[in-house]
Amino acid sequence: MDVVNPSEPEVAFPTARHAPPWDTIPREFQRGEHPACDFIMSFFFRVLPWSALRLLPKPGVTAAHAFRMIQETIGAYNIPHEHKEAACGYMLAEFFTSWWIDSDSSDNDRAYRGVK
Repeated sequence: MDVVNPSEPEVAFPTARHAPPWDTIPREFQRGEHPACDFIMSFFFRVLPWSALRLLPKPGVTAAHAFRMIQETIGAYNIPHEHKEAACGYMLAEFFTSWWIDSDSSDNDRAYRGVK
């Protein structure tokens, strides 16, 4: 999967334009069994500020662009929730080696620490 840089309007008015098609997402993500899916959904449902998220990109990945792809997809209304969860988890795992919530920005609940 390639990283693209969604435009400001694409992030402000999100669609699933940059989400991977459902049939290309591995089953562990489709079933919500990957830790990245749990992390994305816990982050989403706890309504934490995006500024609390810490990401360590894989070599060659522009973190800001990959993050914007996740932002755009998680805010999209034109795909089912299951596709959104799987796509965002898959993108997180594909583009980043680790992810966590900044302890200064949350209650530091260990269940939501992600992979660090």
